[in-house]
Amino acid sequence: MLPEMKSSFDEFIKGIKKFGIMPHLRFRRSQSGDVTEHDWVFLVNTRPPHNGAHIGRCCTCCIGNGSINDYDHFKESFSYEEYETIVNLLFDYIYTDSQYKSIQS
Repeated sequence: MLPEMKSSFDEFIKGIKKFGIMPHLRFRRSQSGDVTEHDWVFLVNTRPPHNGAHIGRCCTCCIGNGSINDYDHFKESFSYEEYETIVNLLFDYIYTDSQYKSIQS
């Protein structure tokens, strides 16, 4: 089942920053011009004691291209409700139309 919500890049970033998550951006496609590369957003926790733990990545230039991987200690840094909200934000953003979700200059 695909999400109904559409998240622009700005909405997505504002949503995750509420939880002390820093977006780590990697612009491989934008920098190289190679269409086989992708521009990624990784979600990194900034809350002690597990700061540096990350949950996943999603592509800013494709639909449905992303992963939600629970790396060590990420989930333990948040309440159940916070964690579910973070996963939902990531899932919604992964399946947003690429033109709407891309970074606007």
